[in-house]
Amino acid sequence: MEAMIGNALYSYIINERPKSEQPFVFLKNKQKDSVIGKSAVSIAVNKIMNAANIRMNHNDRRGTHIFRHKLASSMLKESI
Repeated sequence: MEAMIGNALYSYIINERPKSEQPFVFLKNKQKDSVIGKSAVSIAVNKIMNAANIRMNHNDRRGTHIFRHKLASSMLKESI
């Protein structure tokens, strides 16, 4: 994980995340003890990508797939 991402997650957990006994990082806003599902993550990522006009061609891979691909590529590159 890059330092910038780790620092942002740390800041969120310490300063912004609702207090909860849940071990998960991201929780629902209205139900502070409920975790968000993968569909909520996909919806949020797609909204952000649409707003930023990223990967707008019809057959391009989109959403969380891009993050998985980037992580796998980075891991392979580092292990070589």
